[in-house]
Amino acid sequence: MGRHFAAVTPEVFGKRPVELASLGFKHDPGKERYLAEASKELWDEVHAGGIPAEPITILDAKFADPDRLEQLYAVQRWFREDWKRIETKLRTSIVEGISVFLSLFDDNPKVKRVFCPKRECYDTKLNADGQYGKPLPSFSWLLEHGAVCSLNFPVGSLCVRFSCLFWECRFPLSF
Repeated sequence: MGRHFAAVTPEVFGKRPVELASLGFKHDPGKERYLAEASKELWDEVHAGGIPAEPITILDAKFADPDRLEQLYAVQRWFREDWKRIETKLRTSIVEGISVFLSLFDDNPKVKRVFCPKRECYDTKLNADGQYGKPLPSFSWLLEHGAVCSLNFPVGSLCVRFSCLFWECRFPLSF
């Protein structure tokens, strides 16, 4: 979505101007920092030299995948025009419900392995013998082949909460 840089403060640059300029650090107009285009080589030099730098990403539509950029704009639009207008109590309830749901993946190693397998699990060469497990097929594949997929939630109220949430999303109530 953007360009990646290493950033240093003017104080750091002032102590080592020749060294940092040779690494490509230039003053960022309008900001109190110096930037250099990030690369593995640059970070190796920065770490080897003990230079206190921080990673910075500057959003630049020219470097973005158009589909991902559109997704970003859609999320921003949803956040500003929909989410911020929801009553605070309802927002809190939704966040709590989602938090409980997501914690299931941290609390239960079996669920995490099934729904969030390691990357190696999807590598057909590395996982030829199945040592990293068998990845769960996509839900579209499961539906097309008539499979049933369920997840037993440990908290009964969570099921009710998500059922209501999904029902509301599918059939919005209007008063």
